[in-house]
Amino acid sequence: MQLLACIIRALAVVSLALPAINGGEAATFSKTAAALPSHGKLVLTCFELRDIGRGSGLALTLQTPSGGTYLYDAGLGARHSTDSDAPKQWPPILIDWDAGRDAILPFLKEQKISEIKGIVISHPHSDHYGGAFHLIQSLRVATLVDNGYNEVGISSEYRSLREFVQARHGTYRIARAGDRLDWGAGLEVEVLWPPRDLLTEKDIDLAKAIQDKLTTPNQKPTHFFPNLNSLVLRVRHGSNVFLLPGDIHPIGIDRMLDAMSSEKVKTTVLVAPGHGIHPYAKLPAATKPEIVVVSSLPRYSNSDAARVYGNEFGARVYLTYRHGRIRIVSDGERVAVETER
Repeated sequence: MQLLACIIRALAVVSLALPAINGGEAATFSKTAAALPSHGKLVLTCFELRDIGRGSGLALTLQTPSGGTYLYDAGLGARHSTDSDAPKQWPPILIDWDAGRDAILPFLKEQKISEIKGIVISHPHSDHYGGAFHLIQSLRVATLVDNGYNEVGISSEYRSLREFVQARHGTYRIARAGDRLDWGAGLEVEVLWPPRDLLTEKDIDLAKAIQDKLTTPNQKPTHFFPNLNSLVLRVRHGSNVFLLPGDIHPIGIDRMLDAMSSEKVKTTVLVAPGHGIHPYAKLPAATKPEIVVVSSLPRYSNSDAARVYGNEFGARVYLTYRHGRIRIVSDGERVAVETER
C-alpha cells in the first residue's frame, strides 16, 4: 500500500508538469498547490483580471528564491484609468474593480506577504499600472521601476504614481536595455528593451509604418509609442528563462531581436505581449518558449494566440480568461504549472 501511494503521488507531480494540448491551449490535470512547494524556488503568478471596459490588463507577481516579492505590472483599476490628458470620449466604466485591491492584495495576504520589494511597470497604460496605487497605499513598496517614458501618451495620473511611491518612502528608478535588477541570490534579471534612447515620433514615422503594414491603421501615437517602448525583462533562474515583454510592438520586437544573440532570447516561459490579441510569429520563432501565458479578457478572445504559440510553435498555452489564475514554479531545472480551472 505504501508503494502504491508513492506511485500515485509521483504521477500527480508529473501531471502538473505535463499539461495536455487541446487546440493549442493547455489543460492542466491538477487544481492543488500541494505538489508545488515554493521555498527556494521562483514562483510566477499571473492574475485573472475583470473587465472594467478599459483595455485587457496584465498583473503578475514573482516570488524569488531569496524570499522577495516583485510585481511586473499591476493590472487595471476603475479609479485609475487615464492613459492621456488629451480630451477623449471614454466608454463608461463597467464595474468598480481594482486589480490591486481585489486580486493582488488578497493574494499577498493569503501568502502572508507584507512588503513588495519592487513594482516594474512595463509602460504607462492604465491597464498595466492602475492597480499599483492601491498596493502602494496599503503595503510598503520599496521600489518602483519603469523606463522613464515621458513622451506622447503619458498622463499626469501616471506621473503621479512615481511621486506617490516616493511620498510613501519608496524609491523610483529608471531602467533601460543593458541594466540589471538585483532581485537576490539565484536570479539574473536583465532589461532587454527599450533602448537607452527611447524611440519617439522623431525616430519612427507612424503614418509610413501604417502604410508599409508594419502596424495597423487604427494605431494612434498615444497607444503606439508607449507600447513600442515597453520595458522587457529577462529573468533567468538556473536553466529556466522567463521573458516579460509588456505590450512591445512588432517593430520593437524586430529591433530587440536584432540586437540579441539567439541564446540570449531563448525562453522557457513567455508572457505573450499585447495580451495575445495579435501574436507576432517572429517572437516565438526566436524565443522557442515551452510555456506561453496570455493575460486577456473574454471579449478579446480569439484563436490566434493558441494557434500561433501552440499549434505553430508547440508551446503549452495558458489563458487567464479560460484557466483563471496561473501559477508557474521553477526549481531552476524544470517548471510546473497550476491553474485555477
